[in-house]
Amino acid sequence: MARRIQTKYPLCFSIPAKLLTIGIHKEIITTEKEHFSNQQIRRFFKRYCSDKRYKKLLVEGKQRFNLDGTPATLVTKEEVPPKTVEVKI
Repeated sequence: MARRIQTKYPLCFSIPAKLLTIGIHKEIITTEKEHFSNQQIRRFFKRYCSDKRYKKLLVEGKQRFNLDGTPATLVTKEEVPPKTVEVKI
């Protein structure tokens, strides 16, 4: 599935990763419903957006992108995950 999506939307799913516009999974569900179930698409995005490399991109003011690679919204302060503190024992 990842390969098909990366091939179909190379300007959005590129290396290095780009931040995705919020709700982009709904567009993929609509365009890929003949090939993948909603659950498969949701799992793909959960893995993609949970990756620590992706999460490092979540910085206030950073650009998000649409499926065609065009700029979308900017990351807001509320969307930035809290920093975790590593406890050394």
